[in-house]
Amino acid sequence: MPLRVGAPSPAVLARAVALAAVGAPAAALTWIVWAPPDPRVWFVLLTACGPGLLAAAPALAVAERRFRRRAVRASGTVVACRGTELDHGRPLLTVAFTALDGTSHTFRERDRWARPAGSAIEVRYDPAAPRRARLDASPAATAFLVAVVAAVGSLFTTALLAAAWFTAHGSDLPG
Repeated sequence: MPLRVGAPSPAVLARAVALAAVGAPAAALTWIVWAPPDPRVWFVLLTACGPGLLAAAPALAVAERRFRRRAVRASGTVVACRGTELDHGRPLLTVAFTALDGTSHTFRERDRWARPAGSAIEVRYDPAAPRRARLDASPAATAFLVAVVAAVGSLFTTALLAAAWFTAHGSDLPG
């Protein structure tokens, strides 16, 4: 059975955006700490990062809720596991499952733990588009990710507002 790679689900896209939104500010802050830029650069970075993350948090939560509402559970089987926690961070699992209509599907996803081939694993998929399948994650894991994205966005937005206040009151920005 050939491996079908379909379009990523909205939840996967939202997670990618959230991770990119966290990674870019982290790189920018590292650069700022070692070589403080002109104060105008602060405004640009904070304006792009803070409100962007604040907007990404509810978008991520909504995408996850929509997927969970229409998704159904199925038992899957790990077909292959590439990498381990030590050499790749998160192993890439190839998982096969049978949809309610009897069709077989296969997808790939990274997981926290390596699992041997043949292991049973719970899967969620959209019955209207079974190619939109993924490992069944706890709602608490998504809630934690949303909370982290919102917290970082709040921190950056607060820094933006503080920078605007310092500038409006004639004070230089720290750094």
